[in-house]
Amino acid sequence: MAILLLAAIVPGGCAYEHTSTPTSPTATTTTPASGSATSYVGTWASAVGLSTVSADKCGNFQWKIASQTDTSIAGDVSATCGSLTITATGAATLNGQNVAMNLNGTVSASGISLCPFSLTGSGTITGDTLPLAYSGSTCLGPVSGTETLKRSSSSAPVVLTAPAPVSPGGNAVVSSTQPTLVVTNAARTGPAGSTAYRFQVSQDVAFGSSAKLWTVAEGSGQTSLTVPEALATGATYFWRAQAFDGSVTSPWSSIMTFSTPSTNSPSPGSGAADQMNMSAATILNSPRDLASWPVTTSLEVVDMGPGGISVQFSKKDGGGRWPDVTPPGWDGPLEYTLGMCLFINNQWYCSAVVEFWHGLDRSGGAPGDYATNWFYDPIRWAPMTGHQPAVGETVGIFVCAGDCRNNPNGTLSPVRERSNVVLVRQPSGGGAVYRF
Repeated sequence: MAILLLAAIVPGGCAYEHTSTPTSPTATTTTPASGSATSYVGTWASAVGLSTVSADKCGNFQWKIASQTDTSIAGDVSATCGSLTITATGAATLNGQNVAMNLNGTVSASGISLCPFSLTGSGTITGDTLPLAYSGSTCLGPVSGTETLKRSSSSAPVVLTAPAPVSPGGNAVVSSTQPTLVVTNAARTGPAGSTAYRFQVSQDVAFGSSAKLWTVAEGSGQTSLTVPEALATGATYFWRAQAFDGSVTSPWSSIMTFSTPSTNSPSPGSGAADQMNMSAATILNSPRDLASWPVTTSLEVVDMGPGGISVQFSKKDGGGRWPDVTPPGWDGPLEYTLGMCLFINNQWYCSAVVEFWHGLDRSGGAPGDYATNWFYDPIRWAPMTGHQPAVGETVGIFVCAGDCRNNPNGTLSPVRERSNVVLVRQPSGGGAVYRF
């Protein structure tokens, strides 16, 4: 049945075996009072629950038999393989206690949009135990094995998948030696208890004896931890997280990296350093050489509110500010353009997007509208198009002189200068204010 996911997530065409053995007493078989055939309606789950699931192992199989006739049984089948939970409909013929299942369909897997499968299984129910021998094929090759299921009135074994890291990552330079680490909460099946998260930080990718570990209660949708002690300056750190409920622990998340700021970074007002490597970013719908423009001003305040973004920087409005430019079709001068950087599929993409004229303090829309207000054109901004930063996701903010939007040669910028790029966390709808 759902064991076919092994072939969908493990390369090669070999068959894969998985066997489980009952570890709990057999419950009494339910027999209707009328003397009719034994009812098999109920949840049949793997007799051995797995608390840790890797790419070459599946567990937490469930067959929720919802209906039964004299010759058939049917219900939903589910299983957890790696971080992927799949469901399908399992129908079987019934001859006394003998079960013959047929399962056909498709499943999505990493690197494969649709993976077709065809599976048959057979077994003989004894009490509340069903050893099911199965064989079949998927788009990656044959599968076969035996999975022992037990019926129980209790819930399936608890399984916690690895949490998904959100930020910081991509070796971004964080703004503080006490950064905030953010993960998307772990998915779970079964009756998980109160869940907490361990965050581990280390300068060693192997997380050796010098690694630091902190624990925090689960948040809503995402869980974050602000590192409670100052890390070393100008250093690269690795971090990961795992979920646990007191009895079951998830696998560790994938490992993310960040760098702490250096003590000798230029001070605000003199052109502070970028907090990410903009030279490695892909520049979209802006001057192609934007990353190499001199940094002549420093962002001091980024106010991301429901009415738009307002920024303060040393050249804004006051003496020495950038000269205005009047783009074609405009009836007045433009002072600067606000830009954003997004980290998508392990790559930074940056674009100047929102144009500000002298006296305009706030623009760009609410935090939840950046995808539709900023990156709406699939030609000019792909793959930023439609990417709405999740709450807690790290984004970069910068400004550049003149009209840096839809201006690949920079001819509408009276001077080719920009601010540094600062990294902030995407706020909720209520917004947030960041000071540097």
